[in-house]
Amino acid sequence: PCRGSRLLPDARGHARRILRRRQYAIVDAVDAHVSVFNHGYTVAEGVFETMKTLDGRVFLLPWHLERLRQSAAVIGLPLPGDDLLTTALRSVVAANASTVPGIGRLRLTVTCSNDDAHVDGGAGTTVVATVMSAKQPTATAQLSTSPWPRNERSPLVLAKSTSYAENVLALQHAQTTGATEGLFFNTHGSLSEGTASNIFVVRDGIVLTPPVSDGLLPGVTRRFVMALGSTDIPVEERTISRALLDSADEVFLTSTFRDIQPVDRIDDRAFGVGAVTSELRSRFTAAAEADWCWVWGGP
Repeated sequence: PCRGSRLLPDARGHARRILRRRQYAIVDAVDAHVSVFNHGYTVAEGVFETMKTLDGRVFLLPWHLERLRQSAAVIGLPLPGDDLLTTALRSVVAANASTVPGIGRLRLTVTCSNDDAHVDGGAGTTVVATVMSAKQPTATAQLSTSPWPRNERSPLVLAKSTSYAENVLALQHAQTTGATEGLFFNTHGSLSEGTASNIFVVRDGIVLTPPVSDGLLPGVTRRFVMALGSTDIPVEERTISRALLDSADEVFLTSTFRDIQPVDRIDDRAFGVGAVTSELRSRFTAAAEADWCWVWGGP
């Protein structure tokens, strides 16, 4: 597939360009261009990560880069080294410090550079980084079951792919019902994930979340929350049926900007914000203050 790595642009208002792996310079976003033959544009052949920034710091950056590499490996995209990516991302965040105060949305997108890449093997990859102010999530989420199942056997299940139309359609369908997020079950009828979130179910004091084999992207925030489990609040991976979901005591979502977001409705079933979810949110806030969680955005 794609070979070599050619450029890394952008930010909100600024862009970083990587040329020949080592050189980069800031340009205005309006001057950052991607070829119309780019495979990310023509066939959605690409992967991405979305990260949280706070006052110039990036949350859980090493974990996001780790997953980016896993996603890229699924579709055969080469990446520059982590040192180069980290330096570029820090510089992009720093360049936009005055326009993105507080919480920012940092996105790193990698695509196959052009339509000839699979023919001559020389096109390489295009890497784009953008940052903009993040929207605050609602206090609670309302979910609507997608009429389309998640294919747990798809090769893209473990990749955060730019082929995102299925998720967009499911979210749009959910919004027509008054919900804020769509919910996927897999082809076996087991719970999978949200369109842009992972889901956790609390039953009898035990926190349950579907295993990756049930067709979900293993989220970075999901990983962080699972590490918060303890003897008093055990967290387990378990296949979750519709009946188990309907009988749950509490339900919550996780994602980069939701952190832990309580669910108060799934279709016609109402849920309350329970004690376990509230305790995990407190633990999340405390754990997220640790220095190791953050990478400073300044050069």
